[in-house]
Amino acid sequence: MRTLTLVFLLSAYGCVNNAAFIALEDIPSRPATQTSSASQPSRSTPPSQTQRPAATPNQSAIAQESRPSTYRVQAGDTLYSISFRYNLDFRRVAAANDIPPPYTIVPGQVIRLTESSVPTTASAPPSSSAPPATTAPPRQSSASPSAPPPSASMPVTNWRWPVEGNIVRTFSSAPSGSKGIDISAPMGESVVAAADGRVVYAGDGLRGYGNLIILEHAGRVLSAYAFASVIKVSEQQQVKQGDVIAEVGARGDEPLLHFEIRQDGRPVDPLSYLPRR
Repeated sequence: MRTLTLVFLLSAYGCVNNAAFIALEDIPSRPATQTSSASQPSRSTPPSQTQRPAATPNQSAIAQESRPSTYRVQAGDTLYSISFRYNLDFRRVAAANDIPPPYTIVPGQVIRLTESSVPTTASAPPSSSAPPATTAPPRQSSASPSAPPPSASMPVTNWRWPVEGNIVRTFSSAPSGSKGIDISAPMGESVVAAADGRVVYAGDGLRGYGNLIILEHAGRVLSAYAFASVIKVSEQQQVKQGDVIAEVGARGDEPLLHFEIRQDGRPVDPLSYLPRR
């Protein structure tokens, strides 16, 4: 019995004084701390990643671009499209830059993005073949299919919907809001002119609008039809209300038509012009 007790004491003494011996209470403390600190970044990483898509709603809002003081004309630009991009009245921009009707500009030309207090006169015919001006009042002269709309006359009062469908986004005057309405419609559905007018832009040069058609109407009014899958008109073409000008396309994976009306270059709520449904 005395021998067994002595062996036990010697064994315990050797373990305590052995440098390789590790107390049990020291084992879990360090690994637990390392596991906790290692798990922290994995929890905090997802929130920083989910902040990136937060800006995507503004991409679909088609907000006004920041306006520089000047703009260098690119291939495919027109004075209408440049003015439309920056919410300006193309007539006043033309006057500020001494650009006479029919507002011809060329690539490389520098345009001052400012408005003259006195706009230029009504749009001139797009070609020299148009009949000369007469002293007769415009309403007494016979209308020619190739003549541009009388921009200085009374504004359009009879509008129609450019496509049938539900409104999925409304107009907003906020800086980051939509400058028109989004109308849900099937891909390939016909888009018609909302009023008589002249095509002053047809292309895809305006960032955020996809394939875009802009019509000029009487009374210093423009209408715009964005995200078309197919454009069926050309610039300077005269169209009547109800004429097919495009086919519905999509923004992302959502088939729709974005529709705007602008008075003197300023976006207005299309629902104030379109007939009630």
